[in-house]
Amino acid sequence: MELKDKEKKILNFMIREYIRYGLPVGSQFLSEMKNIRLAASTIRKILQFLEKEGFLTQSHKSSGRIPTDKAYRFYIDEYVKPKFEKNKDRNKEKLPSLILSAGSTEEIYNQVALILSKQSRQVALLFRTDKIEAKLLRIILILREGQTIMYAITYDNGETNTGVFQIDYKTNRTEVNEAEQILNQRLEGLSSNEIKAAINNRMRDIPLSRRKMIDNIINHKELIFKFKSKALLIIGGINYLISQIDLLKPSNIEEILSFIEQKEALEEFLSCRPKETYQVSIGSEHRQPALSSCSIMTYPVNKEEHRAVLGILGPTKMQYSEILNLLYEIGESNYEW
Repeated sequence: MELKDKEKKILNFMIREYIRYGLPVGSQFLSEMKNIRLAASTIRKILQFLEKEGFLTQSHKSSGRIPTDKAYRFYIDEYVKPKFEKNKDRNKEKLPSLILSAGSTEEIYNQVALILSKQSRQVALLFRTDKIEAKLLRIILILREGQTIMYAITYDNGETNTGVFQIDYKTNRTEVNEAEQILNQRLEGLSSNEIKAAINNRMRDIPLSRRKMIDNIINHKELIFKFKSKALLIIGGINYLISQIDLLKPSNIEEILSFIEQKEALEEFLSCRPKETYQVSIGSEHRQPALSSCSIMTYPVNKEEHRAVLGILGPTKMQYSEILNLLYEIGESNYEW
């Protein structure tokens, strides 16, 4: 539904005031503002309409109103226009530790998280994954009891993948060793995704008498060749989340902290964020119920060999434009991190 100009003006003003002061906004306050210039009766009707349409909520009839997730989405889409202009002087303020840092990648990311959280006074999220896929070095197959095969796969970035799978017939060590040799000869140097795409063709000319074990391996290729890129997840500024008890209920904070502690879930969440542009997600827009009380802003960083996501997590009442510009300035800085 398209809002009228008067309705947009009132809603925009209410959201800005609430973000600035954190207090419900009432019709009396709005009618006294010189830049509103609307009759008190008109303002009350507009507020009632905005509440009916789900943009505002009111805890008590006598209290002012506060924005909903729907209101913040309108505000971000309509009014939040990040400048995304590099400011060399501000970058020097934001990245002093990086200029002098000669530590490991993890140490540098910890420093960036510290700077982001201090500047935004919110939780900072940094997630980095390799852009270049690791290549297969060697496959080892070991026959265990019964029809169980143990596998160990090593990649050229040092990562390993181990596990077991069941085959549908009884075999022997000679057949297992032969299958291992064939796999190494035909798959070495491929990434896990390349293996899953090409393994059928690369094994097609193997005689039927030697294919039984190979076919079992192909049937389990999603398990055996499941590879997770080297990932680094850094979280900073948890104390800022805990301190915002006035904006987040203790139960909300507990849910968010519980989700953050599940690093795999958080990594998956961040890996699905856009890789070419910033994104702001608000409250109920998150598929994760634990994040329904907060907003998350992310900005992608694409380097030659890796990609990263810079993020800020906090209550829905945040300085959106300022934080998006902060993410941009740090993400687009010339420092190698």
